[in-house]
Amino acid sequence: MNRVLLVGKPNSGKSLLFNRLTGLQQKVANFPGVTVEVKSGKWNNLEIVDFPGNYSFNPITQDEVVAIEAFQKFLAAPETQCVLCVLDAVQLERSLSIAIQVRDLCVERKKPVIFLLNMYDEILAQSLSIDAAGMSEDLGVPVIAVSGKTRFGLEGLTEAVEKVRPVGQHRHFTARDLTLKYGIKSDVFIRKMNRADLFFLSSFWGGLFFLLIMFFLFQAIFTWATPLMDVIDLVVSSLGQ
Repeated sequence: MNRVLLVGKPNSGKSLLFNRLTGLQQKVANFPGVTVEVKSGKWNNLEIVDFPGNYSFNPITQDEVVAIEAFQKFLAAPETQCVLCVLDAVQLERSLSIAIQVRDLCVERKKPVIFLLNMYDEILAQSLSIDAAGMSEDLGVPVIAVSGKTRFGLEGLTEAVEKVRPVGQHRHFTARDLTLKYGIKSDVFIRKMNRADLFFLSSFWGGLFFLLIMFFLFQAIFTWATPLMDVIDLVVSSLGQ
């Protein structure tokens, strides 16, 4: 069975995306000759292998060394058909730092790679966009906007994997260059937090919301918990007798 490798930085939504693709039909195992724990599952007629998240392919700790060596071993295997590198579309620069390293490793091994702009639903929710086509041209690899949360963009992913070819000529860009050129102009989460602060920290609505929370907690402790406490008291008394 042909194999697809799934890599990316921690907290990029990689695990959720893996579960979406495999339909939760995955297993956790130590593959022969590999001492790092990875997950694998079936995705259509492919085996997909999910590696632990890494911030860089320049390891510092022994765990990172083991994980990177495991990935390189799988990358060199003839069964490996393609690499899916997951990027956090919201925090693009951090993701691109490792993605460019993954691309260069794939070039060395003559393996195809696809960049997945995950969490793209967050971008759309803010009426923003990322030029995936332009980024693809500069990087020399396909760039597809997806969302593991909403399944956005996953329909054509199988076809993209079947058609992708090893990386050819590509121009060298830094993660920061690409982010400045294609990334969103403001942090999505900061914008959300600012809107929340306007509500929760306002002198009127914030105070009202605080009183509602305290009322809820008071009722939960002194009113709604009373029947349960009575039941527990009855059971303890019965056991005592």
